[in-house]
Amino acid sequence: MDNTNYTAKISNADPLGLVIITYELILTNIAEALEGGDPANIKKSLNKSRQFLADLISALDMSHEISKSLMSVYIYANKLLIESELKASGGRFSEMKKPLTEASTILSDLLKSWKTLEADENIAKGEKIMPDALKVYAGLTYKGGKLEEFVDYDEKRGYKA
Repeated sequence: MDNTNYTAKISNADPLGLVIITYELILTNIAEALEGGDPANIKKSLNKSRQFLADLISALDMSHEISKSLMSVYIYANKLLIESELKASGGRFSEMKKPLTEASTILSDLLKSWKTLEADENIAKGEKIMPDALKVYAGLTYKGGKLEEFVDYDEKRGYKA
């Protein structure tokens, strides 16, 4: 996995883009686990996938019906990842692939839906899914012989924690 590529994507992503990136990271780690190899690397990839899945779960707003449906899907995908990890740790690598492939298929389908939503949002004329989302512009500047971080945002929008 190319961390540099994801660092650039994350720093430029809106909230919907972050969801898409999280799905991509989960699927990348599942693909690494499916490649097989060292059991420790398989376990590491599956743990990363489960951590990213936990991030998606924690981001759900349970006041919406769709969040409840997504929670069920995420819990099922997590169950499949755990099942795969248990089979891999038991040395049953061929049995590990079936639940992993199923989890990958489910999450790939959801990723396609999120990408469609992102495309629709980009096409829509001025209509945003999250109109009050805070835009932050960040980067590095070189000043006085050292790098300094630059962050700029519109304080009138969004909310402060």
